[in-house]
Amino acid sequence: MFCPKCNSEIPDGSLFCTACGCRFQDKSASVTENSGEPFSVSSDSVSVRKKANIPAIILGILLLASIAVLVFFFSENSKLSDENAAHLNTIHDRETKIGFLERSVDAKTKEINDLRDQTSSDAKEIAALSEKDEYFSDLMKVLSSEEKWGYATENFHVDKGVMVIDRFGGMQELKLFSTYYTTFTFEVSDTNVCIAKWSDEDWINKDTSVFVTPVSAGYATITFTNDLYDTSFKVLVIVE
Repeated sequence: MFCPKCNSEIPDGSLFCTACGCRFQDKSASVTENSGEPFSVSSDSVSVRKKANIPAIILGILLLASIAVLVFFFSENSKLSDENAAHLNTIHDRETKIGFLERSVDAKTKEINDLRDQTSSDAKEIAALSEKDEYFSDLMKVLSSEEKWGYATENFHVDKGVMVIDRFGGMQELKLFSTYYTTFTFEVSDTNVCIAKWSDEDWINKDTSVFVTPVSAGYATITFTNDLYDTSFKVLVIVE
């Protein structure tokens, strides 16, 4: 006989197919032997076969659903990874730019401070020059006068008519000369600018010296006379 389901050849009188498991009714089933005559299968065997296939179908559906979920999860995870990488790159770029701007700010701040220091120094220099300009203007007036600077006569003079001394430069020497033995005298116009004294106790000679010591910035005159000539002359002392 042959199985009506899978058409496999099975022993005559079998109650089920040894190939596919299909069960047959005991009395009412008619089978087809080698001659090929038809036989009928009971509805119970068909119902059992359908019930046996349901778990496999459910399992297949669950498997497909799991695969779909995994595919979706990995797809979304890949998108998140790409977005995270993009955000990290953006953060890195911003941090790099911030570092560059901070260094630029530091450089500009130093440049501003240097300019401020230079401006302050220039302002002080301008103030000092303005202060000097005041007494240099007066000096020009003094020098343009008809006073004799450094010489009274060719027989009575000093080695310099104008002395320029730094206020911290210390004592400077001024030498006087005369053709004849004579007594020299002098007078300082402003002892707040400089002071002077004879180099020797005895200044009755043909030549002698006066030590001039700066006191503060400004100018003063030292007027020299002697007991031989009526004419006097002056030495201009500028203290810087």
